[in-house]
Amino acid sequence: MNLGRSDEHRSIETVDHHTGQRPFGIYHIDIPADETNALYLHCHTEAEIFLLKSGTVDFTVEQVTYRLQASDAIFIPPMFLHGAYKEAGGACSFLAIVFSVDIIADYFQATVYTAAIRSAMADCVYPIYRSQERNRRLLDALSLLPCGEMRDIHACELAVTGTIFIVWQELFNLCFRRVTDGMRAEEQGELEKALDFIREHYGETVTLARLAAICGFSEGYFGHLFTDVMGMSPFSYLNKVRVAQACRLLSETDKKITEIAALTGFNNLSYFNRVFLKRVGMTPSAFRSAKAAYDSNPTSRDSGSA
Repeated sequence: MNLGRSDEHRSIETVDHHTGQRPFGIYHIDIPADETNALYLHCHTEAEIFLLKSGTVDFTVEQVTYRLQASDAIFIPPMFLHGAYKEAGGACSFLAIVFSVDIIADYFQATVYTAAIRSAMADCVYPIYRSQERNRRLLDALSLLPCGEMRDIHACELAVTGTIFIVWQELFNLCFRRVTDGMRAEEQGELEKALDFIREHYGETVTLARLAAICGFSEGYFGHLFTDVMGMSPFSYLNKVRVAQACRLLSETDKKITEIAALTGFNNLSYFNRVFLKRVGMTPSAFRSAKAAYDSNPTSRDSGSA
């Protein structure tokens, strides 16, 4: 079976959010009252926490929408399409911290703290509502992040890194732990091999037989396990990765849509258009046009990034 804005703060997906020395980026954004697109639809290989400082937005992650009020936040796993929209007439401001999951994985030898992100990401989107008492400690930790322009990163770099660890602990307690409670460690490890293969070879023909063989499972058992853990079939996950990569190429390059379809593993342009429309809510050409219009918007957005 074949599973076959020019400024850095305007389209975060085109930014290298981290270096080996500083595996995070922080963005402070002010959106004027007359603008409705608060955060352009995008994705990236890092995790992100979006903290709304003022106003109200509808935050969308993979076509699921969360209404966020001032002081609410949301955690978005890597490679998830997300964006935020608001009604005209009211300004809003937010802080986004984008960081590599490796900051956690490289520190702890135990994989328990990152297993959910690496092998069950669909269940790891976590809205952090201030009205829910269980989120109080998490929001208190996020309040420690610097809220203004950081002219001297060395004055806050250690504090930001420490805050990421505190926030991750709270997310683990509230969400990540329950995601993988029912999985055996060996199943997690084997499934990660298939996920890594898909992420590295999405532009090629990927078969169920190949993925199952990588994990050492039968095709039937692998398909059942994958769907149980990921909340989608291997085929659906492959298309999710392909569409995410197509969004990146549409945003960052001027390659033709037919070329992007081929580079991301779609051999049929009409099928690519249908899958893209289903996942993103617009066609590839409409996505590129919307991105260009957003980039050309002259309205000011303040951004202080680390």
